[in-house]
Amino acid sequence: MRLLLLLLLAPIAIAGCGEDRESSSTDEAAIFRVVDAANASFAEGDYSRTCSYYSPAIRKELAAQTQVQTCPKAWAAIDAALRKSLTPSEFDALTSYGIESAEVEGDTATGTYGEPPESIAGLTGVGAGETIQLRQVDGRWLITSLPE
Repeated sequence: MRLLLLLLLAPIAIAGCGEDRESSSTDEAAIFRVVDAANASFAEGDYSRTCSYYSPAIRKELAAQTQVQTCPKAWAAIDAALRKSLTPSEFDALTSYGIESAEVEGDTATGTYGEPPESIAGLTGVGAGETIQLRQVDGRWLITSLPE
């Protein structure tokens, strides 16, 4: 279960707690939009769209770690497992947990997690200060790492 939560948090965990997203740079704002979109697509069950926010290497890694053939099937498996083990309010809290900041250096970026909501603090496997990496590819930001 902990692995599933870590996989889930790759896009979800950067979804929405930015300190002052209005004053962030254009690239930082784009990063928050990408991860918000990844979060929303997962919550809506649009796993193909969720995968589109990942680099090809991470898509393969997600499929391999969940022992399925494709990235969309990986997200479907993660969703099914989470819905079996979390209450609806815990699932909602998990899908709205986010990073506090995004730091851009050229075509790479790092998102840093804030404190998880109290209701899921023991469930996430990710704590404050941990990070996720992104890279700009052909003008588009993609998630390139799982939480570290």
